Amino acid sequence: MTTSNVMLLGDSHGNRGFVIGALKWAAAHDVSAVIQLGDFGYWPSSQGGQMFLKACRLAVRETQVSLYFLDGNHEDHDALDTMSARFPDQDVIQFNAELWFLKRGARF
Repeated sequence: MTTSNVMLLGDSHGNRGFVIGALKWAAAHDVSAVIQLGDFGYWPSSQGGQMFLKACRLAVRETQVSLYFLDGNHEDHDALDTMSARFPDQDVIQFNAELWFLKRGARF
């Protein structure tokens, strides 16, 4: 990630409006990346979780602000573990074009 301005965000807990608002604020203030510091709300197998992730993807496309997240205690850790096992040598996993997962202890 090459960037000049990074915004830190915490405890979104799957709140679409909160993340979308943060991404729009970031875009308006010349921030190129948002790093969500845990309790993002990653629940890909639930309907609400899917709606949240879709809203995040659309907001990233609209704002052109990169979105990274660290896991917190309110995530689907089974899903994150499954994804992490597919990429054991990567600290930063690109879930899709819009969303990046930072494993614990990740450096980039």
